[in-house]
Amino acid sequence: MKSFPSFLCLVLVGALGLPTPTVAAEAVTAETLTVESNLEAVEVSSPSADAAILRRQFLRLHQQAAKGDGYAEARLAEWKRHGVGEASLYVNVAKIAKLAKTRKEPPLFGRLGLAYLRGEGGLTPDVPQGLALLEKASAAGDNEATLNLGLQYHSAPDNKTIPTDLVKARQYFSLLAERGDPRGLLELGWVLHEHEQDYARAAEYFERSGDAGLADGYSLAGWCLRKMTGAKAKDRQRGLELIEKAAEKGNINAAIAAGLIYISGEPGIPRDVAKAAKLLNQTIEQGDQRLAQRVLLALDDPRPVGKNETAVAQAKRQLRADGMKDIRRQASADPQMEKLLKHLQILREKEAVTAN
Repeated sequence: MKSFPSFLCLVLVGALGLPTPTVAAEAVTAETLTVESNLEAVEVSSPSADAAILRRQFLRLHQQAAKGDGYAEARLAEWKRHGVGEASLYVNVAKIAKLAKTRKEPPLFGRLGLAYLRGEGGLTPDVPQGLALLEKASAAGDNEATLNLGLQYHSAPDNKTIPTDLVKARQYFSLLAERGDPRGLLELGWVLHEHEQDYARAAEYFERSGDAGLADGYSLAGWCLRKMTGAKAKDRQRGLELIEKAAEKGNINAAIAAGLIYISGEPGIPRDVAKAAKLLNQTIEQGDQRLAQRVLLALDDPRPVGKNETAVAQAKRQLRADGMKDIRRQASADPQMEKLLKHLQILREKEAVTAN
């Protein structure tokens, strides 16, 4: 993100009851408060999502914001904070401060609360003020603020001075779930997973979040069932089914995980190279270069067995090699297997060119 000079943030008084931010003395001009209008010049990048989809969402937010939608303004500013678009972090905070002062809409209070926690835009970090603004937005029904409050008390992502308080974290995540937002269920699952190591109950919450629309929830539920203490064959099978369900909904990491399980097989789960080929093709075609290389390395690892490589790792390598032999034998009768072999050949050639 570009670095811009600091400037004087807007004074928040009156109904907001906020202290004047202490920042470098440079006046806010009309130019610094103008939203980028040349949409064709907007660059959208993300390591975890399709750039074309992000661009459409970004442009839609611009259109809604242009019509005076305060929520769109807040979301747009949050996206820009993460490098989506070309506006300065300081411009975002000033614009939100101006909007919050005039419109008094919950999402704007919540976003300004995050700015106080993070010390953005020249604001002096102020935890009490930041939490108070988030609570005000949450009480008015803003789900983003409710989620952020839960996250602050769970893992303090925006200000590490906030002490962990799992009671409060659960309170806000539960409220979010009661409002019908599946992220509340997902985060309750993480609390059980990380702090209580109760994988069975965590899986229940993760799966419910998947049922409510979050594909990641199915994948997380599947891994919890497979890794929990005392997991039986039926638990591992059910876990794999949930991971596949996430893959069907477009989760690429789930696709590679399920594909590698099927190509190796394991107790209670027989090898199924047809399913493996389909899932791994999905990973290569829809994922990024990093995931494609991961598939190549998993299926065709040229490295010699290392001295410190465990017996389990060696066994997995051999099982995958055996699975690839099956795919080569059956490729002429299965389009997905034939396609996978072609994908791997192209990846090997690209790797060879890069190495040279």
